[in-house]
Amino acid sequence: MAAAKGACLNHISRESSDIRRLADFYKEIFGFEEIESPKFEFKVIWLKVSPDFAST
Repeated sequence: MAAAKGACLNHISRESSDIRRLADFYKEIFGFEEIESPKFEFKVIWLKVSPDFAST
C-alpha cells in the first residue's frame, strides 16, 4: 500500500504493559524492524518501517 503523496509520519508512541508483545505484533503484521533504542529509566523498543513497506 503506497502512502498518500506528500504524507509524512515522523513517529508514534504507544504505552503498553507488555511492550515486547506489542513490538512483536508490529513486526509480524506490518514488517517493522527493531532498531537500537536509547536507554531511559523505563523500557522502550524502537521500530522502523522496513524499506520494503515504504517503497510499495
